[in-house]
Amino acid sequence: MSTPARKRLMRDFKRLMQDPPAGISGAPQDNNILLWNAVIFGPDDTPWDGGTFKLTLQFAEEYPNKPPTVRFVSRMFHPNIYADGSICLDILQNQWSPIYDVAAILTSIQSLLCDPNPNSPANSEAARMFSENKREYNRKRKKTPRDEADGQSVMALPLEESLAAPLLEPIGRPRDPFVEVRLYRRGAGPVAIFRSELSGPRRDRLDVRRIQANHGLRALFAFKPEGSRRGLRIRCDPAAGYSALPFRDGAAIALDGEPKESWTKPVSVIVAGLLVPAVMAAIAVNGVPEPLRSSRVISRMFPPWILVSAVIIFARARTRPRAP
Repeated sequence: MSTPARKRLMRDFKRLMQDPPAGISGAPQDNNILLWNAVIFGPDDTPWDGGTFKLTLQFAEEYPNKPPTVRFVSRMFHPNIYADGSICLDILQNQWSPIYDVAAILTSIQSLLCDPNPNSPANSEAARMFSENKREYNRKRKKTPRDEADGQSVMALPLEESLAAPLLEPIGRPRDPFVEVRLYRRGAGPVAIFRSELSGPRRDRLDVRRIQANHGLRALFAFKPEGSRRGLRIRCDPAAGYSALPFRDGAAIALDGEPKESWTKPVSVIVAGLLVPAVMAAIAVNGVPEPLRSSRVISRMFPPWILVSAVIIFARARTRPRAP
């Protein structure tokens, strides 16, 4: 179901992918555009430099008239961040405006890391330490996520597979190459946005067979949403199921899918393919049945030359190659 909030979030995601601000990344989960995973990297040349901090953003159907609920899932020691990860930030509360998008929210939170407001504390200990002893504050702040992580993923909640998953991998852990797919269906959509891991010996091929099976498609085509134009068909290796052409790791691509036909169409084609030639052959050999011959209309419809023409047209239609 497409709602104003979901359409706006699609625009936010497109803008974030095309022109991402430095040090932030985010994307919706593949089965729920109202729930986002995000990551903020500590700004360079600041006490937060080198840190990777993970968040979730929960949007309501009232967005953008209502701000999202934003929480850190990384453990944080900061004057304006509560113990449960909630953030005390004016634009997420009484200073919210519908002009703010996801990029603006994450950028504001990134700025808050380096420029806290100890006069409106969510963590009184961190606020006091920041005001009275910044050296001790920075020491404890750096120690907190490292002690919890110990080289592992700093997560308070389990993250499902999502477009943001590769962005949220622990530092130093190699991730699988992938592409971000916007899937259309006969030009309509997108009907799905998801991450597809690349396959093949060099990990640079699209898993065409899996995408077609998961979404009930018989063919995939390169697609330009701006002009609703299909490009080349994405053909796959018959044995392995991945694409013949390579794809760049991290690329965002648009595909248009051709749905599989229902069982009624092939059955009707088979019945027509058997019945029509049989009737035509019977009429050609035995002539038009006597009850039909007495009708002037029928006698005009079945002269020999019309029968021959009908057989030729039907045979050519049966053998005509289908469009890719």
